[in-house]
Amino acid sequence: IPESWIWVRLITLTEEKPANGYSPKGVEYATEVKNLTLTATTSGYFKSDAYKYVDVEIPSDSKYWLKLNDILIQRSNSRELVGTACIYTGEDNAFIYPDLMMRIRIMNGIDIRYIDYVLKSPFVRQYYTSSASGTSESMPKINQTIVSNTLIPLPPIVEQMRITKCIDKLLSRLTF
Repeated sequence: IPESWIWVRLITLTEEKPANGYSPKGVEYATEVKNLTLTATTSGYFKSDAYKYVDVEIPSDSKYWLKLNDILIQRSNSRELVGTACIYTGEDNAFIYPDLMMRIRIMNGIDIRYIDYVLKSPFVRQYYTSSASGTSESMPKINQTIVSNTLIPLPPIVEQMRITKCIDKLLSRLTF
């Protein structure tokens, strides 16, 4: 990495340690609480239409409610998808997140989109897939320690923003 950059563990950039979600049983009728499904984040981008209703009461100050710019990381999925990350772009307190995901909140002074791009990089993806374990090969898991210890190459904030802008520009030229 360039001389002005440093290697840091993801945990040093977060407001609190990664937290697993909550997965109460879904119901077939509309309720006040929407719980995301894995499909909401599997693409690497937040999808607000992938949720189930759950009939539980979640206090408004609960740690399970998502806030704008939280990062969600899939802690269990197929080997190639475990560790998939995305930025939550929905409204505050509109959704809770399931136990198969972890939430992290990046501290102020760090470009959230830069961190998201790093979490999507081949370097980090390979770390998550090789670190995943469990009794089911179809749904290996990563844990909070693995996510906390993710190595992040961290440039100064101005450089983070420049890199993000450059990646955004390149991605805008792609057609899917």
